[in-house]
Amino acid sequence: MGFRLQRRVSLAKGTFMNVSGSGLSFTRRTKWGSYGTRGFSIRTGIPGLYYRQRYSKKGDMSGIIVLLVMLAAWIAWILIQAALLVAFIVFKIALICLALIITVSWEVTKWCALTSWDFSKYCFERWQAHLRQRSQPPMIAGSAPGVEIHDEPPDTALETTAIASVGFDGDTQFDSQTCISESGSSGPGSASDR
Repeated sequence: MGFRLQRRVSLAKGTFMNVSGSGLSFTRRTKWGSYGTRGFSIRTGIPGLYYRQRYSKKGDMSGIIVLLVMLAAWIAWILIQAALLVAFIVFKIALICLALIITVSWEVTKWCALTSWDFSKYCFERWQAHLRQRSQPPMIAGSAPGVEIHDEPPDTALETTAIASVGFDGDTQFDSQTCISESGSSGPGSASDR
């Protein structure tokens, strides 16, 4: 009894390259059996029982034909797997782009809604301030808010208005706090009015 060399190398799922002392062969295994360059076998469904047939060696090209069919099936399987991978990648990219478009449109819509809300709030507050300003009595220039201002007698009010409109001349001294005329009467904000 001599030495026997046999080695099986997996090329893909279910596809093997067999190396032995008699040469090189290829085998494809399926759930119904296996077929290769030297023959085929069919499973019967009973464990340990199968049908095996070898191709004849006398000028029979069936082994090469089976090898070519196996090679074509293996190439077709690889091409189908590559097409599925490309389809999966394209689908993932489309999903990412769709998610990006939805996210960006949501953020833009949210920003527009919040900006519109803030602008309408600002306009409403300005309108309320305008209404409050119209309902309050007018303030005299130079007086601080919250300070109660008493009405002046009519002759002093006219004199103060005239001085404020004329401005500064040689006979009148104009100060931002008080207006003092030549006659000695004082304008708004002076100590004598209080």
